[in-house]
Amino acid sequence: MKKIIYLLIIVILSLQNVFATEAFIPDKNQVILTKESKYFSHKVAWVPTKEETSKALSAIAIFLQNPEEHKNYSKVAQNKISLIHKLFLNYRVQFVGIDVDGKRIIHCNFFPNSESFSYWKESYVFVFDGGYSFWRIDYDINNGRCFNFEYNGDA
Repeated sequence: MKKIIYLLIIVILSLQNVFATEAFIPDKNQVILTKESKYFSHKVAWVPTKEETSKALSAIAIFLQNPEEHKNYSKVAQNKISLIHKLFLNYRVQFVGIDVDGKRIIHCNFFPNSESFSYWKESYVFVFDGGYSFWRIDYDINNGRCFNFEYNGDA
């Protein structure tokens, strides 16, 4: 019986490490935006908490690694999702609380972790082109689901 308990503890600790490395972009690479931006079409309706954005990142990590979540997207988009999954921890992310049909949604805007966007903590990062280095996804806090995945085109 002791061996089974030890084995279960090892498995649980191993899974925690897997999910921790898969799910979280470092805090220094995350920001919750609270101001309107001319490059973002939605009005900032509410401000998500750190707990809510952490849940969003966890759900996004699961979305990226689960092919069942991708089946409604084109093969090209599915390939981009696979590439993004491999680089997930190398992005910065902006969170914006929006209202869509009366639902509280966290809009998540991902872009490369570089010094090119010095304004990223105050204003929405929007660029044309750039391929899958620039992508967005929405997270419904009520049902814990991700939707509206999109990425930039290539120039």
